[in-house]
Amino acid sequence: MKSMSFRAIAGLAVSLVVVAAPGAARQESVQLVRKAKVGDVTRVQTVGKAQVDMNGAQMALDLKGIEKYTVTAVAANGDITETDSPESVELSMNGQSMPPDPEMMKASTIVIKPNRMLVSYTKEDGSSDASEGRMYHATTVIYPDTPVKVGDKWSKTFAANAATGARTARGDYQVLAFETVAGVATVKVSLTFQESVAPALKTKGTVWIERATGDVVKAEGTVEGFPLDETGAMLATVTLTQTRLPKGQ
Repeated sequence: MKSMSFRAIAGLAVSLVVVAAPGAARQESVQLVRKAKVGDVTRVQTVGKAQVDMNGAQMALDLKGIEKYTVTAVAANGDITETDSPESVELSMNGQSMPPDPEMMKASTIVIKPNRMLVSYTKEDGSSDASEGRMYHATTVIYPDTPVKVGDKWSKTFAANAATGARTARGDYQVLAFETVAGVATVKVSLTFQESVAPALKTKGTVWIERATGDVVKAEGTVEGFPLDETGAMLATVTLTQTRLPKGQ
């Protein structure tokens, strides 16, 4: 076997350095899109704490509940219709247990696009649920049209829409990592949301999105300016953690 020349050895060494260099390898990318089929059932547990200032009086509210989401239709364009049925709600104020408002136990119907943009949010009687729709925008990652990789950023501006509860706002998102949560491959995304009209909702959170289905596996964050009544006179800062329960739970 002939010996390799110095030039060839040097060239090989450079090639090896380039291949091994951090970031030289092509980064993995994922297309985020919500996929579902009729009959899919998901249960989500929410644990929350709220701090309320009511005319100088400080109140601490605690919330724990489970909601059942059932996919009832998938349109040709990918739009997904699902019912949101509360199964349990536990409330306490300053450590004292209190019964939930009956309205909290009523089911709603949600229609979303594959990128998770809200189409409609309606109550059992068919009327629009603007307050829930408003919270949906403040706590949901809207998926971009192109695949994303770690470090990618994008944003979404929202126009006012009385039907869905949307107010003029902006959401900013960034892929933080690809992680496995409870055995599920996810995309970890940061969420920052800000309405532009006072009293404004403001959100900072982190969402773990299942890569295969675009469904949320876990979410946590804080919402400021959360309205506790229709007048907006009672506002709270709410810290929430939501976890998708394993099948069968």
